[in-house]
Amino acid sequence: MSLLTKQEVAKLLGRALSTKEDAAFEEYIDIAGIELEEILDIRLDETTGERVYPGREDYRTLFIDPFTAVTSVEVDDEAVAADDYRIAQNDRRSAAWYNSIVFDDPMGRKDVTVLATWGFGDNLPNDLKLLIARMFAVVGNANVSGQDKVRSKSIEDFSVTYDTSKTSRDQFMTDNARTIAKYQRPQSDVLHGGC
Repeated sequence: MSLLTKQEVAKLLGRALSTKEDAAFEEYIDIAGIELEEILDIRLDETTGERVYPGREDYRTLFIDPFTAVTSVEVDDEAVAADDYRIAQNDRRSAAWYNSIVFDDPMGRKDVTVLATWGFGDNLPNDLKLLIARMFAVVGNANVSGQDKVRSKSIEDFSVTYDTSKTSRDQFMTDNARTIAKYQRPQSDVLHGGC
């Protein structure tokens, strides 16, 4: 899942890749992608195929993985006419990629099967690229003992205090909460913007 090139990651991080990051680039970028997919509850891969999502009682909006085009939609194995739904990106109807389907009528608690072109295509948003690069750095730093745990240092009498209250992943979540919230798929029936 090579989402970014070495040059893009270095540019976004504002520094050259370390020797270790350069040598293990493919592994680290793959791990960064997997970690982000887990955090965001979306898949970032670019494929074409069917994916199944659970419908929600009394709701018309179904939030799904990012996609660029929909070929067909079925609710409990019954085809839904293209006139009976629209695709959207959160609340925008016109975008380079989408992450939701809005039905004319509530879908109920039924399985919704979507055949689509998944991913962002050539339109991976810059803030998501930055998130991927930052996760890449977290993955790289995780292999350096104590790298991200130093809370304070002192020169006189030389002392180092380590912070054990947060993992580097926890700190990543805190530092990038706004961007994560922007791309994270809603997890409950309580959503912004109504039904």
